[in-house]
Amino acid sequence: MVFKGKVIDKDGQPLIGAHVTTQFRPQNVGTTTDFYGEFIIGDARSDESWKISHLGYADRYFRVPKGGGELTFTLDEKAFELDGVVLTPGGGTPGDKTFKEDYQDILDNLPMQHKGGFWDRLKKNPLTAVGVGLLGALAIGALMSYAARQSDRAEAKRLAKA
Repeated sequence: MVFKGKVIDKDGQPLIGAHVTTQFRPQNVGTTTDFYGEFIIGDARSDESWKISHLGYADRYFRVPKGGGELTFTLDEKAFELDGVVLTPGGGTPGDKTFKEDYQDILDNLPMQHKGGFWDRLKKNPLTAVGVGLLGALAIGALMSYAARQSDRAEAKRLAKA
């Protein structure tokens, strides 16, 4: 049978991305709520227990009513306490390599190293690597945009001839 449901918070706002699952079948079966907090279970069985879960909310369990139908579920907020965080100078945990040491190890093992060249300048200023990466991403994005425009123009010409 088909069962439809909607998952909302205490203010009536839809909860997008809530997980609706059952674990009583040989394989886990489930779905996720859409933009409106709605979900559909196409092969629902009234003898199964289902769980709705969403980060920041308490789990909710339910059984599909006999004959299917549609229900709205309200999830209660649930605060999670996280363990403390320890910050140490230089990053990492005591005894671990620092980010700078890890970065240096990677750079030392790169090919095409020569004294005073690009890699030596990169080693001296790790922020340069970020800049180089951003420039590369920008160049790839521009190239893809250009290729898409050319493809659109070719398609328009083809359609105009037809």
